[in-house]
Amino acid sequence: MPESNATSILHALANALNGILMTVQLQQRYLAENPERMRQLITDTTKDLKNEVGHLQRLVEHLRQVLKG
Repeated sequence: MPESNATSILHALANALNGILMTVQLQQRYLAENPERMRQLITDTTKDLKNEVGHLQRLVEHLRQVLKG
């Protein structure tokens, strides 16, 4: 695999993982600060998490295709 592909994939993976971490941290903060607003906030942040995980799944599939040649 050319290094530019590997670098691009690693960058995308790091960005997605950072997004997931930030979302989880927001959920923790919401729980501590305002429990009554949690239902909507958890719904919103769960959607964000699903989007990031979907992005990671697509990246993994792309990496599989690149490695197959």
